Amino acid sequence: MKQNLLSFLSLGLLLLCGVNLSAQCGDTTGSFCYGNNAVLDDVLYTACPDAGATLNIEFIQGEFEATYDFLYVYSGANQDATDALLAGPIDGDLTGLTYSSANPGECLTFAATSDTGVSCPNQDEAQFAQSCDAIVFGCPDPAADNPTAGANFDDGTCTYAASFKHLVTGTQTITPAGCASGFFSDSGGTIANYESDEDGITILCPEDPANNIITITFEEFNTENNYDGLFIYDADSEDDDALIDSGEDAGFNSVEGAFQGTANVPGTYEAFNDSGCLTFVFKSDGSSTRTGWNAFFQCVARPTCNRPGALATSEVTHESATLTWASNSADVTDHTWDVEYGPA
Repeated sequence: MKQNLLSFLSLGLLLLCGVNLSAQCGDTTGSFCYGNNAVLDDVLYTACPDAGATLNIEFIQGEFEATYDFLYVYSGANQDATDALLAGPIDGDLTGLTYSSANPGECLTFAATSDTGVSCPNQDEAQFAQSCDAIVFGCPDPAADNPTAGANFDDGTCTYAASFKHLVTGTQTITPAGCASGFFSDSGGTIANYESDEDGITILCPEDPANNIITITFEEFNTENNYDGLFIYDADSEDDDALIDSGEDAGFNSVEGAFQGTANVPGTYEAFNDSGCLTFVFKSDGSSTRTGWNAFFQCVARPTCNRPGALATSEVTHESATLTWASNSADVTDHTWDVEYGPA
């Protein structure tokens, strides 16, 4: 049964700064604050779903003092088990962060640590929307070959013909049968976020590299800016010389070339190397996650003339410059190059 905000407050759950609170699951909104000198023993809020349901908490607004005050999210009705930590330490703006029960019927607990400086009410209190979903087991991914109507809990039965998910860790090489097209998404697919601490590699390759190459177009992209980044290589491996540069000067973890956030997002790319492959490396940190990406890939005919790569200039003077490039072809004798120059 759904509860509105009025009935929620009528239960006496007035959310005050520094008070430990709990509530049964219901569609409602609420808020909590944290005080100075908070320790993890100080529970800010605990909520539990009905049996067989998952609890969802989405932050509408809220802020923890950056660098000094931190929020921790635990799976369960307490905060004393390290292995139950879902997320944290989290500081700064909470807006848009969403957390769900790790297992059906499991509670969520929020706790904090803080210094002696800024806290509620000077910081924005954490306001959230709370809801519950009944568990429907099956294949919830609409991009799968066998989606289950109404399913919201993945029981591992999803199958994919020419659509694939990125690995959380490890390396996978995907060669679509019959030069098929399909979708390539982050590890969470189209319905869930990717995970924390990811470090996986996906290599998309054609069956017949002599005649075909892989192309890809990103339709959706959203990662945690500055912390979770996607590297794309025009190669069949993680080759720094073949990195498709995103243009980020600072980049993910100070490494140039990672696509990240929602502003600097990937577009359309083609493989111009002999293997016809594109390689994708995704790295995420240990805290917040986002919806990730969904991209459409195709296996297409190889162009008759490969685009040169690794273009570089040296010995530049007022009258001349030396140009070097990679032919991206095993047989360099079957190519000629036209070089044009003029005002920029």
